[in-house]
Amino acid sequence: MKIPSGGDGNGDEAAKEALELRDSVLDFAEAELDRKVARAVGDGAARRCRVKILQVRKFETQVVAGTNFRLDFTAGCEGEGEEGAAKLRCREVVVYQPLPYACRQPQPEDNPRCLSVRGNMEEKCGAE
Repeated sequence: MKIPSGGDGNGDEAAKEALELRDSVLDFAEAELDRKVARAVGDGAARRCRVKILQVRKFETQVVAGTNFRLDFTAGCEGEGEEGAAKLRCREVVVYQPLPYACRQPQPEDNPRCLSVRGNMEEKCGAE
């Protein structure tokens, strides 16, 4: 999920890295929620869309032995059958990123920041 920076174009490297990290965390949370929905309804005829984060309501960080990202967001359906589809409101979803030394061999390889969801996402997301 790409969120415009609203910056002045000066190319501040730290701000760019922070935006890239935020995008990575949101993309990861979106993919995890989509996987959970796929497991719940299957990938057959009942599943006509992909879960997409529609609105981020909160994005906070907490430095621990790594970083916790606390997210509140609304997710919905993108694709065929999205019209009239239910929206999910997710509150206090925590995505964890370990310290760099603990992320030398990411598993799976498409998760280079070694992100993981803390707790049970199903309990944190419900119909809006």
